[in-house]
Amino acid sequence: MGGWPLLEIGCGRGIVVDHLRRQRIDCIGCDLAAVPVPDHLENVILDRTDFADLPFDRRHKIRGVLLCDVIEHLPEPIAFLDKVRTSLPALERVLLTVPARQELWSNWDQHYGHFRRYDLRLLRETLDAARFKPLHVGYFFHSLYLPALLFRGGRRSIAVKPPSLSWLHVIVGAALRVEEMILPATLLGTSAIIAAAVAR
Repeated sequence: MGGWPLLEIGCGRGIVVDHLRRQRIDCIGCDLAAVPVPDHLENVILDRTDFADLPFDRRHKIRGVLLCDVIEHLPEPIAFLDKVRTSLPALERVLLTVPARQELWSNWDQHYGHFRRYDLRLLRETLDAARFKPLHVGYFFHSLYLPALLFRGGRRSIAVKPPSLSWLHVIVGAALRVEEMILPATLLGTSAIIAAAVAR
């Protein structure tokens, strides 16, 4: 697999790790929770594990970290990011996604334990304060912004998980990928992404 070992922190049952490994990218994951790990990932997903407690040989090889919708759950994200930087001595890059735009705050955020939603300025400032150098930052899921804004006050209960409609997921996923190719990253969206380098 690729020679740039990645770690996804807060990986859940390993959907992202599984996808990356299928692309022949060397990626492992860890999660503090006890999660149902598929059999074929049991050697690369470590549940009930703090990233700082990973085996020495794994922790000291990690060059990139993925944090997919993690730091919005933390009361002190800067301290957490500082721990990521200092616990992984070979670390060079981090990639984070977060819920975006505080005006979209709803009871869904409260239900899922969010402390905040981020705009691009706050995201840059957070990474900079943790001694990471922002390289790229932008919004995504642009087409969902206006519906989320209009209906945020109507989210009085958590929606029941809908039946699996894989064909619909494929269509929506393709549409969102096209959207990302043609719309500017500064256009408002419901999520934000940042890539950053460790400041030396």
